[in-house]
Amino acid sequence: MLLSMAATIGLAVLPSVGNTESSAPGSVVPGLENFMKVSGRILCGSEPHGESAFETLKSLGVNTIVSVDGAVPQVDLARTAGIRYFHIPFGYDGIPQDAGHSLTRVVRDTTGVIYIHCHHGRHRGPAAAAIASQVEGTADDHRALEIMVQAGTSREYSGLWRDVKKFIVPATHVQLPRLVEVAPVESMARAMVRVNRRFEALKSSLATIHFVSDEHSHHAAVQDALLLHESLHEATRNLSSGYDQEFRTWLTQSGAAAKAAYDSLRSGSADTARRQIRVLQQSCTQCHKTYRN
Repeated sequence: MLLSMAATIGLAVLPSVGNTESSAPGSVVPGLENFMKVSGRILCGSEPHGESAFETLKSLGVNTIVSVDGAVPQVDLARTAGIRYFHIPFGYDGIPQDAGHSLTRVVRDTTGVIYIHCHHGRHRGPAAAAIASQVEGTADDHRALEIMVQAGTSREYSGLWRDVKKFIVPATHVQLPRLVEVAPVESMARAMVRVNRRFEALKSSLATIHFVSDEHSHHAAVQDALLLHESLHEATRNLSSGYDQEFRTWLTQSGAAAKAAYDSLRSGSADTARRQIRVLQQSCTQCHKTYRN
């Protein structure tokens, strides 16, 4: 069954950057979303869903998986399929130098096909795959950005575009980070510090919007709202079992308010976004009274 599936969706017919007939990921691969062939060796997409997804990856020749998502990787399922896992998490705001160097080490120190994923396979994963392709030598600066275009990576994640564009392949003498199966997961305290910074940045950018024609301020506010939403969403996904349902509810409500603010700004309504930010602030204040103060 798996061999038949591999033949049907074999690497030779998957959409790739070099194939001008395929402009975006679209191959149907069980257990994977937004699956795309980036080069003969590098694939990218979403987090694998279920044991069958790992078996499919194995049938496609994948022997190394790289997660750039903040969630803990499914290492046990990968081991069962005979695939190694490396965890190089980073956020939506950009790709730290250490992450770029770790991706470099994966490409240089492994053989065989590499599957790179984030959560949904649209933004961070393709950005990481673009960097890996530069290390591999199959993509120059222009081609790396084209990979992100094909994947549908949002331009609103400007930090990802910036860091892929400015990435320089490390020289062979540069000491590269040690690779790990599971990187330390960000604590809730640190996550909330990051959320607070995003919140303050959004309030500041909203305060600068006075006219509809102020495109720069409006664009900054859209980006700040999106990053605030993603920070809250990531914190919710990675929430440990030590938190009660009330905390989870407040965190979910805060994420919904941030998403509503983002949607309002995209539709051109800064006033509605400000109202959603007040809702978010009230939710945060209630939560802090119970869990921080």
